[in-house]
Amino acid sequence: MTPEEHGRWNGTDSPLHETKFCAHCQRQRPIEEFARRRKGGDARQGWCRDCVNATRREAYSRAKGADRDNA
Repeated sequence: MTPEEHGRWNGTDSPLHETKFCAHCQRQRPIEEFARRRKGGDARQGWCRDCVNATRREAYSRAKGADRDNA
């Protein structure tokens, strides 16, 4: 499968226009919206930064609420 068929390139062979599919929000995003990963695959995280940040904020809020219930 070529990069164009896979949807990894935005209709051009230039890596400056590379996109990636976010596994969480199910949207095609510019590669710059994904954090770098040290190992594996395309060396980018599977979730975009917006999804990661939103999930971390929700987890923090839940944990903060649980601490208030235990106090």
